[in-house]
Amino acid sequence: MRFGIHYSLGMIGQLLCRWGFTPQKPVTRAYERDDEIHWEDETGLRSDHLAGRSDSPRGCTPVIESTGKRFGCNVISAVNNLGKMRFRVLRGSFTQRVMIDFLERLIRDAKRKIIVIADGHPAHKGRRVQQWLASHTAQCELALLPGYAPELNPDELLNQDL
Repeated sequence: MRFGIHYSLGMIGQLLCRWGFTPQKPVTRAYERDDEIHWEDETGLRSDHLAGRSDSPRGCTPVIESTGKRFGCNVISAVNNLGKMRFRVLRGSFTQRVMIDFLERLIRDAKRKIIVIADGHPAHKGRRVQQWLASHTAQCELALLPGYAPELNPDELLNQDL
C-alpha cells in the first residue's frame, strides 16, 4: 500500500519464485551463540594428475603431452558456514607444526571462539596439537569427524574442485 501497488497473495508467491526464492522450513539458531565454525581439510596436488576423460575415436587412446618433471604441493584449507575460505599452500608434509600454525592464523582474525571440524588425520590428534588446544580453549576448539567421512565435510567439495 506504500506505493499504491496491490498484489494478490498468489502473485507474491509467483514473484518470489521468479526471484529464486523457495518455501523452506527455517532452522532455529540461538542468537546468543558465540562461535564461528570452520570446516578444515588438507589435500595434495601433483603436476601429473589426470582428472576426467577425453573423447577420441574407438581404439585410439588420447595422449596428453607433458613434461617428465613432476612437482607437487600440499594445501590446508578451512571454509566457514558463511563461505569464507582460508588456505595455505605448503611444500612438504602436513604435520602437527603446520596444523598449529594454521590454527594460529585462524584465531588471529577471529572475533570470537572458533570451532574447527576436521577429519581423523594423525596431525589433528597429535600430542603437540592437543597441548596447543589445551592452552587456547577460549579461542579454539577442534572437533573430529568419524573415521573416513568425506561426505560430512564441505571442505572436501573444495578439494574435488581443486
